Amino acid sequence: MKVENYIDQNIKRDRDLLFKIDSFCSQYTGNSSEYRIRNILKSKFDFVDDRLIENFENNPYNLANEIIMRYSRNEKVVKYHLASQFISNDDEVSVFEMKVLNSRSDYVRINGSSYVYEIKN
Repeated sequence: MKVENYIDQNIKRDRDLLFKIDSFCSQYTGNSSEYRIRNILKSKFDFVDDRLIENFENNPYNLANEIIMRYSRNEKVVKYHLASQFISNDDEVSVFEMKVLNSRSDYVRINGSSYVYEIKN
């Protein structure tokens, strides 16, 4: 079963799951050992077990990244998903963190018309 199925099923019964995901994101680093990541995953999410991790090539980083990229409300992840929708548009320019006077926009698309995105989390 895919991780989104586990999370989608558990979100309905665990109202704090999004807060647990945010908490997990604050503890997760790419430098942590597989053992540490596995233990953090198991301590934060009661649906994570060795069988689920095995579905991700027995690599807890793969499961952690899937959870972060799918469910995190982190600004960097939101920017990634926004940019991935538009990055292949050859007829426009995209800019991150564009400063205009005393303001800064998070993401800008320009192609004859301008689109400015401000991400709030």
